[in-house]
Amino acid sequence: MAKTPKTPKTEDATAAGTPAKPSKAKLKRQYILDGDDHAGMTFTEVATGRSISVRVDELPEHIQRQAAAFGLNVVLGNEFNTDTSGDAFGALSDRLSGLHSGTWASRERGVSETSLIVEAIVRAKESAGQKADREAIVAKCADKAYVATAKKVAAVKLAMAQIQAERLESRAAESDLSDL
Repeated sequence: MAKTPKTPKTEDATAAGTPAKPSKAKLKRQYILDGDDHAGMTFTEVATGRSISVRVDELPEHIQRQAAAFGLNVVLGNEFNTDTSGDAFGALSDRLSGLHSGTWASRERGVSETSLIVEAIVRAKESAGQKADREAIVAKCADKAYVATAKKVAAVKLAMAQIQAERLESRAAESDLSDL
């Protein structure tokens, strides 16, 4: 019987002169604005300077709806996946409420006005009989050191736990337990 030739090892298989993988092209993205509204996008290939622009209202309606659904998937998915409050679904729900009220982005350096930490500080201050200026608290929460300090305060920890329990309780009431 003749021997079958062995397949060369991976490191031996790369011969000199084999073309290197092309580097990943970089794409610059810019919003097209109509006033404060995002009306479309311009995409520019950095290496060549080639660009193409698209306005949402130039697309067929069914494509506009698909793009909107994709955008909702991204924005709400990001809200859930990047939440640091301990209640990611609550943060997603809060973001959706903001969208329903006509607010695209109510964030101040990553802290929404309805984030768990803001709500907890407001609740803790009010429980202690202190005035709670929500706007000032939102602004302070842009500072990571402030948030870290606040999360160590027992009254804020308790308020966070209560808020999370309330959010969980409202979702639990809607739970389908039939398959358990």
